[in-house]
Amino acid sequence: MTKHILIAGCGKLGAAVGEQLVQAGHRVTGLRRSDVIDTQGIDYLQADLSEPGTLRVVPTDIDLLIIIVTPRDYSDAGYRAIYLEAVANLLTYFSGQGVSLPVIYVSSTRVYGQNQGEWVDEESETRPADEKGRVLLEAEQQVLAFGGAKNTVVRFSGIYDAGSQFMQRLVKQGNPIQFDPPAFTNRVHREDCVRALVFLVQKQLAGEALETHYLVSDDEPAAKWDVINWLAQSMGLPSPEKAICEAEAGQGKRCRNKRIRNAGFSFKYPTYREGYDQ
Repeated sequence: MTKHILIAGCGKLGAAVGEQLVQAGHRVTGLRRSDVIDTQGIDYLQADLSEPGTLRVVPTDIDLLIIIVTPRDYSDAGYRAIYLEAVANLLTYFSGQGVSLPVIYVSSTRVYGQNQGEWVDEESETRPADEKGRVLLEAEQQVLAFGGAKNTVVRFSGIYDAGSQFMQRLVKQGNPIQFDPPAFTNRVHREDCVRALVFLVQKQLAGEALETHYLVSDDEPAAKWDVINWLAQSMGLPSPEKAICEAEAGQGKRCRNKRIRNAGFSFKYPTYREGYDQ
């Protein structure tokens, strides 16, 4: 049965999700601040969530709302402006129209403040280490409190794809990389982000009950030195120097993806090796 899905913040990630949902036979409306020419079957509307007056164009015959927003700037104020204030404008718009509908909201593992190599999952304590993390957590709570439906938060770890150059730049810089104690990193390929969201949308539209939270990260949290060393070898460059740090040095966290896997999802890129080797 065809459903009408609204993707608020229909950028690169949202457009890829929307295209797959259109191919599955659904009607998809995408909200963007700027106009789009290449629609791929998505009905785009130009609206700025930060400007409530522009939301008058948003349809209300929606079966599911997906929110995938990004800040205009990455300051604390920029985070608050988009994740809290702009999203609140959209939810208020629907409330004012008497519309209550399920929401799938994209968040981040930044809501976890653990930094000594601890394993984290959906049941772990969320005590963010910075203001941006606190804004993200407050934004999650705002979405979960919306309407009478059971809403879902999807926490992605570091998103990367073939065009991501952050790790490669670290390799080329040749600076020492923390080796002992290990500093863990977590990542998920952009294509798996799209696949995970479509997977959850299909479950929701089929009437299956979703959990309130899903942590989506690949199968292998890895020490940063190991990742950089693997990339250096694949690029034909020397291994990075091993930096030995104080015992209390930050080690990051390790994300566990058991819940999304138990739901039946499988990763196309289960580790950084498959992802960077594509």
